[in-house]
Amino acid sequence: MTAARDKWRKDNPEKVKEYKRRWRHKNLEKVNKQSREIRKANPERTKLSQRKSSLKSQYGLTLEQFDLLSKSQNYECRICNRKIKLCVDHDHKTGKVRGLLCSRCNRCIGQFEENVIFLKNAIKYIKETK
Repeated sequence: MTAARDKWRKDNPEKVKEYKRRWRHKNLEKVNKQSREIRKANPERTKLSQRKSSLKSQYGLTLEQFDLLSKSQNYECRICNRKIKLCVDHDHKTGKVRGLLCSRCNRCIGQFEENVIFLKNAIKYIKETK
């Protein structure tokens, strides 16, 4: 019986997927309760899982790729060289990952709209007003 069921599932993946979707929708409260319990019982695992998912969906990076990039930068921000928690810096137009920055440097680039002229003008302004 088990072998026949497994064969049917293998031969009918769309039907299995639809059945699971309907079951989940019908039992959403139960599914959500179980999910909350699992997350509560395993906070570190949940945090790691969310980190992996976020890196993959937002930047196309695995956690291993992030760690390699971090190591290649000596665990330092590429702008201020501080050794603090790093975040992914990317080009908002192309989505290409440029490197890892501390959150302060990453936000500054964003505030200047990734515009080189704005950044040069800011440097000029700081030099002139010292």
